Amino acid sequence: MPIDRQKALDTLEGMQKKDTDLQARLSDDHNTVAHIRGDILKVSDKTANTLRAQATDFIRTKPELFGSVDTKSLIPIHESADAGNNGRNLVLQQYHGKAKVYGGSIRFHTNKSGMIDTISSSLIPDLKEVPKEAKVGIGDAVVSAQKATKSKAAAAPNPQLMVYPLEGKLHLAWEIQLTDDPQTPPKEAKDKQPMLAGSEDLPGNWIVYVDALTAKVINYYNNIQTAGPTVGQGTGYYSRTGQVNSWYNDTTYQLRDTTLVASGGPEIVTNDGHGASPSEDANNDWNDTTTNPRYQCQGAEVDTHRYSRSTYNYFKVVHGRNGFDGRATQFTGTAHYGTNLDNAYWNGANQVYIGDGSGVYPGFKYLSADDIIGHEYTHGYTQYTCGLAYQNESGALNEAFSDIFGSAYIFGDWLVGEEAWLGPDTPALRNMIDPTCGGRWNPADPFGCVGKGIQPSHYSVRYTGAGDYGGVHINSGIINNLFYLLTVGGTHRVSNQQVIGIGQPPCEKMLWRCMTVNLVGKPNATFLDFREAMLDACMDLFPKDLHKLSQAKNAFNAVGIGPDVYVRDNLADTGTEPYTGSYLWASPDIINRNYPSPNPGADFADMNRDNYWQNVYYGQDNYIYVRLQNRGSSIGNSIVYFYFIPASAFSMPGQWISIGQLNVANIPAGGKTIAGPLLFPAAKIPNPGHYCMLAVASSPLDPAPDITQIRDVTEYLEFVRGVNNIAYRNMDVVRRPGGSGLQTEPFQGTLQGEIGAVPGQTQWFSVRVDVDEFVPGAQIKVRGPAAYLDGGIPRNLRLIDRQGDQNIYELIPAQAKNKKKTVVGKTGNNVIPGYGFDDIMVDKNFTLYVDYTLPEGRPNDDKRYKLAVIQYWLDQVLGAFSIYLEKDDGSTARKVTHVKKDANGDILELGNPDEPWWSPVKAGDAIRHIESGKRVYYTSVVNGDRKDIHVVHDRSVEGGKYLRSDPDLKQPNNLDNLKEF
Repeated sequence: MPIDRQKALDTLEGMQKKDTDLQARLSDDHNTVAHIRGDILKVSDKTANTLRAQATDFIRTKPELFGSVDTKSLIPIHESADAGNNGRNLVLQQYHGKAKVYGGSIRFHTNKSGMIDTISSSLIPDLKEVPKEAKVGIGDAVVSAQKATKSKAAAAPNPQLMVYPLEGKLHLAWEIQLTDDPQTPPKEAKDKQPMLAGSEDLPGNWIVYVDALTAKVINYYNNIQTAGPTVGQGTGYYSRTGQVNSWYNDTTYQLRDTTLVASGGPEIVTNDGHGASPSEDANNDWNDTTTNPRYQCQGAEVDTHRYSRSTYNYFKVVHGRNGFDGRATQFTGTAHYGTNLDNAYWNGANQVYIGDGSGVYPGFKYLSADDIIGHEYTHGYTQYTCGLAYQNESGALNEAFSDIFGSAYIFGDWLVGEEAWLGPDTPALRNMIDPTCGGRWNPADPFGCVGKGIQPSHYSVRYTGAGDYGGVHINSGIINNLFYLLTVGGTHRVSNQQVIGIGQPPCEKMLWRCMTVNLVGKPNATFLDFREAMLDACMDLFPKDLHKLSQAKNAFNAVGIGPDVYVRDNLADTGTEPYTGSYLWASPDIINRNYPSPNPGADFADMNRDNYWQNVYYGQDNYIYVRLQNRGSSIGNSIVYFYFIPASAFSMPGQWISIGQLNVANIPAGGKTIAGPLLFPAAKIPNPGHYCMLAVASSPLDPAPDITQIRDVTEYLEFVRGVNNIAYRNMDVVRRPGGSGLQTEPFQGTLQGEIGAVPGQTQWFSVRVDVDEFVPGAQIKVRGPAAYLDGGIPRNLRLIDRQGDQNIYELIPAQAKNKKKTVVGKTGNNVIPGYGFDDIMVDKNFTLYVDYTLPEGRPNDDKRYKLAVIQYWLDQVLGAFSIYLEKDDGSTARKVTHVKKDANGDILELGNPDEPWWSPVKAGDAIRHIESGKRVYYTSVVNGDRKDIHVVHDRSVEGGKYLRSDPDLKQPNNLDNLKEF
């Protein structure tokens, strides 16, 4: 049974308290953890045994995350040191008794400090209902498999008992492999589309799953892994004239390359499907170019031989892999397979078979071209690493890996099989640059398209039928195009999304890591699984490279795989990575409010507004909301982390104030979500001054870069600009102003904040008091420590008093505020207009005060007035603190302690005598506010419990009450118990 999702979330929340950046994804099938990334568990030492022991113990002690799993049945299938970051990789395969759990695995990765920082799990919990013993014997299972596949082949030895998941059910099943004899190929092509999986032109290498309780066949497919719609790039005469490594056996010459054996490599053997095995020649001169009959041409044998060696060399030199199985097993290729066969394939049993082609469209020329040979052998590398099943999306990944490595990365060509291709109006069997070949993909005619070299390039128009074993040769075009964009760059035809290419070396390293580590134990991996694996690989291999991560995500987004959740830098930002706009500091989606919103979905719904935010009120709780959008093609989930950052700490993530996080689920594809509130508690709010509020949205499928990698301000800005998961808003901490909209007496207040110093240094700074946007006619005075201000040069200020160690200045009204001075000071800030000081020598922080008086009381118009203090260094703004004044329109929550009622008990007024700045609000005024469209609400405290009271106009009751609490509450008038005026 699925585990309790809430318990899993509670445990993850506890882990996030220890590592606020930890992120996780739950499996939709079982509510178990599918992926966690963050500081998970410190391993006591770096040995493989210790990692294995502590990893299994972690699974055992966290049943709320993994379900009931027998940890004694977890067997290591991959262990390696991670040369990229001095960590380790461990993959455990799940068993149920002697039965292997198909796709049941868990991957652990540790970083250089021995911290487990990644867990990727597809374990299947609670297997106790699945029998451990088969009721159907192997012999009966083989008979069922032969009957379903019409194969006469004997079963491979040692069939595997499996727990096989299918359509939401778990079956105890036998995995039966039936391999037809490749030495008796069909003589003539029978299939009109020989490039598709399941082609009748090819012998069978059937993988069959037979229910071990009923003998019923529940699934099967042909594991013959072809090059697809055209299978390759030609025949033997495509390669240059040159040397061929061969073997002389005292009688004749053979195509056996043994030059690698002495150094521990494999022997490379090429057979002649219409002659000897290995191929033979009397004089070691392999130059017979006869093409009638087609199997007479020795060029196909020579090219097969050479390109087999080239494929081995690539994987050995670039990735350190000694052959497809890593154990230097012989490379065996058979040229001239069949008669004019329009196909080539990897047989799943360590051999490649290459047809001669029919030479007539819809067939091909010789199929021994370089990228066809590379493609087929890459199937072998996939088989012996991640072992992707050859059906559905895992099969499409399998095919794409062979195209990407076999054609693009080994032989440098993004057209697959173009030399052998006879199609009249498309460039190749598969066009990775543009799989649609000019927008010609037609979902209504998938097989007609793929036979012409046309594939989909976007997930939204993928093939979803059963043919071609679920579209393994059709949907591979989506992944092919993804890697072309990521490697070379370009704009996707369907999504119109641009990707900046990062080059072949990082791309091939990430893909190889997916094959050899991140997808191991996941034979049925989906495209989403692959996205997660690739982004993990990117962050593990290139942890400091923001550009690579952003473009890897861009490439997946461009082809429509996965969510793309973003927070805007400003209103003009559409989520494009990197953002190239002119400013970054005004995210409209980071919304701080001094009091909670009663209806965030309505209050902040206008995505074209950026003025919903408020400065942070000092000394009280504040409330944070965030607006998220999803450009991706699937539902997105995200954890949004919030930080409050002094301007002086941009380059020091360790000094950022962590506010907390919001867990946001089910952000619709192409839609938006408004989340919150997150409490910004008064205890975490720093002294008044200028700050930035940073939002970081992250998930395993859409991760943000590691912000701890930031080392300077330039990197900080690059992180904001470079990925759409991070944005910030300039924001001040201010003291809450007093007064009310009805007040007419003088209104006074003080703005105060710190003038900052550079730690360990003495610097000259300038300070300006910005009154340009403040209330006209306001009286302003500036005061601060004489020890600092005496050494500076006053600008448009006059010293009027000295109290203790404090100087007091007033503004010089007769002097133009914006007049530029000609006196040059040490800092060069003399050109900055306004009031303030130049050349203040600062060695440690000090407090500056700005006192203001408004003779006519608090503003009662619709303007928002700002008073600010700005600190400069060499004309650059280092920081600021400010305060805003605006009329009180009733949209702010207020603390209610007293009421006034009429003789009938109806409420007439609300008030709080303990806060004289608040004049009582009459019921009639509240009604007019509601009827005019204003949202007004109040906060009361009843017996110590805070309650939000919504002001409504209850039209349903004639003469009824006009003020009541939220209708969802049982007592619609919870003000009744308050004291009266």
